[in-house]
Amino acid sequence: MSKSESDYIKIRKMDILIILFLALAFAVGYFFNDFAKGKLEIKDKNTCINFCDLADLEFAFVKDRSCYCYQRQIFYSQQKNKTIEIYMAVNAGIIKNITTVDGLTQEARSMLTNR
Repeated sequence: MSKSESDYIKIRKMDILIILFLALAFAVGYFFNDFAKGKLEIKDKNTCINFCDLADLEFAFVKDRSCYCYQRQIFYSQQKNKTIEIYMAVNAGIIKNITTVDGLTQEARSMLTNR
C-alpha cells in the first residue's frame, strides 16, 4: 500500500507540533522553577536576617539559598594614622528555621516572637 504525498505532510506537521509542545513544556517548567526559587528565597531571607542579628553580624545577601552575613573588622595603623574597616561576607550556609530559647531573657524571647 503506497502512501500519498499528503500522508507524509501530515506526519511532518504532527512531528513539528510534538516538538513545539515539548519546547513549551520545557519553557513553562524552567520559568516555574525560577518562580518557586524566588518564593523560597524570600522565606530564607527573613530567617537569614534573624540569624545574622542573633550572631551579632550584619545581613549581607542570600545566594543559592545560602545565608551570607557581613563580619566587620576595624584596624588602626599607627604608622599611617588611619583606621581601616574591613567587611567580609561570611557564608552561614542554608538556614531553614531558627528556634532559640535557652539562655534568653523573657524580653529577648518576646522580641523574637514579635518579629
